[in-house]
Amino acid sequence: MVADTKKMIFAAVIGSLSLHAAVFFTPTLQDQEVYTPQSSISINLQETPRPSSEKKAAAPKSTSQNSSLENDIITQAELEGELAIAYPKRSRVLLEEGRVELEFLVGVEGRPQNITVVQSSGFERLDLAAKNSLSRAIFRPSRINDKVIESTRRITIDFKLKDKE
Repeated sequence: MVADTKKMIFAAVIGSLSLHAAVFFTPTLQDQEVYTPQSSISINLQETPRPSSEKKAAAPKSTSQNSSLENDIITQAELEGELAIAYPKRSRVLLEEGRVELEFLVGVEGRPQNITVVQSSGFERLDLAAKNSLSRAIFRPSRINDKVIESTRRITIDFKLKDKE
C-alpha cells in the first residue's frame, strides 16, 4: 500500500512538472525564426501653409512696411542630419506598410514640439515609430533676418517593404 501511494505521488509530481514544462517552455514567436522582409523608409519634409486668417492679420498696412517685408530674408526650418527611423520589426513580420503624415512646431531651440498625426498609416506601431523618431530630431530653426522664430512644419514618412513573400 505504501508503494502504491509512492507511485501515485510520483505520478502526480511528474504530471505536474510536465504541465509546468509545457507552460514554461512553449516556444514563442521570439524563439522561432521568422521571415522579416527588407524595409525602405522615405521622408518628405514640407512647409505648412499658414491659414488665410493669419495672413490677413500679419499683412502690413503701409507701403513703407511692405517694402521692408519684401527685403526680409526668411529661412525655413531644416532638418540637421538624417532622421533615424527604425521600421518596427513586428510591423515587418506582419507585412504592415503605410504613410504617416505628421505636423509639428519647430521651437526656437530646433526641437520638434506638439507632434500630431495628420494622416495615419493605419497601423499604430508605424505611427508611433514615426512620432518617436521625429521627437529625437534636431532642426535648424526658421529665421526672419537674424531673428530665430518658431514655425510649423509637416513631414511625410513612407514605410515600405521591399520584398514581400
